[in-house]
Amino acid sequence: MKPVDQMIIDCETGDCWRACIASMFEMELEQVPKFMENGHNGWEPIFDFFEKKLGYELTGMYRRIGPAKKYLINGCVCGVVKSRNFEGKNHCVLLDETGLVLHDPNPDKKFQGVNVVESGEFVGFDVLIKIRTIKE
Repeated sequence: MKPVDQMIIDCETGDCWRACIASMFEMELEQVPKFMENGHNGWEPIFDFFEKKLGYELTGMYRRIGPAKKYLINGCVCGVVKSRNFEGKNHCVLLDETGLVLHDPNPDKKFQGVNVVESGEFVGFDVLIKIRTIKE
């Protein structure tokens, strides 16, 4: 995992998820599409990116941390937590299998080192399944 910070801090068009994906797959932020740039444009561009560019299928979200260990990619999963900056919104961070935040892409780092399961801020984590090897 290579920490990458988000560039857009906004409750509707922020790119925390984009930064988490870049971090997890050790990419530059610019290599990951701006999925929320003009609002949510549907799931097809997201599914296409994961499948065609990364070789993974985004299959859903677990709402408990228990299964996380078998879904780790480069030692982490992309977790969803209750935002500390925007009331009623969520934020993406990278978690270990216990719910410890390994990387908070927000430059304020409010979640860095926090176990969000213990703090009650854990919402779930994305389930990514390896489907094929991508050759450049």
